[in-house]
Amino acid sequence: MGFAENLTKMRKQMGWTQIDLGIKSGINPKTLSSYENGRTEPNLGEIVKLCKVFDCSIAYLTGTKEREPGDISIEDIMFKLNTLDIDRLEQIDEHVSDLIKQRKELERIYAEKAELEQRLMKYNEILKKMKKDT
Repeated sequence: MGFAENLTKMRKQMGWTQIDLGIKSGINPKTLSSYENGRTEPNLGEIVKLCKVFDCSIAYLTGTKEREPGDISIEDIMFKLNTLDIDRLEQIDEHVSDLIKQRKELERIYAEKAELEQRLMKYNEILKKMKKDT
């Protein structure tokens, strides 16, 4: 998708009219309409304003890179981790450990479920044979 399509899609996802977006971005709604219809292209300053409103990268808005609004990059995470104190880092480590344990538990449950489904299929096959034989 290109800029015009992304702009329209993101505005509609937010439930905004072109007037709403114009108020939030400081860009004239008629100009926004022209962008969405592909009649004109914005300048860099207006692209930056729109990216701030949608909380997305320029690359995403212009269609040059897939990144959803609000996505956090590894670089963002590393930068933020470097600003945290040791207590907060320990809390994050504990939380991540808990998430890993939960995931392992879910994997175990899914494995048990798959095994039970196989047993049930075999049981049903045996029942069908028994009914056939009688």
